[in-house]
Amino acid sequence: MKKLILTIALLALTTTTALAGGYGHGPRGGYNGGWNNWGAAVLGAVIGGALVYGSTPYYSSPPPVYYAPPPVYYVPPPVYYTPPPVYYAPPVNTAPYSPAPVLYWDANCQCYR
Repeated sequence: MKKLILTIALLALTTTTALAGGYGHGPRGGYNGGWNNWGAAVLGAVIGGALVYGSTPYYSSPPPVYYAPPPVYYVPPPVYYTPPPVYYAPPVNTAPYSPAPVLYWDANCQCYR
């Protein structure tokens, strides 16, 4: 962009200077220059502008490089679980434990007694 502005400024400067022409006889500045012979002035300005444009270095910044953000690992806080209370039924008053009765084989009746 700066090169373009510089080129346009130099082109405008050289064109206006060359078109001013010499002082002499005739309309608009004389016999050998001025507005009557504007082609040579414009051609000189274009050539001069092209030389200046070509001689200035072209500086360009490299294109931006976009990086993805690093992944964010989220570790949830530990969950503390308290189990519900366990209620036991009150003991029932029963007789003390007694084993099952032992049955013996009675050979006379052919049965267990």
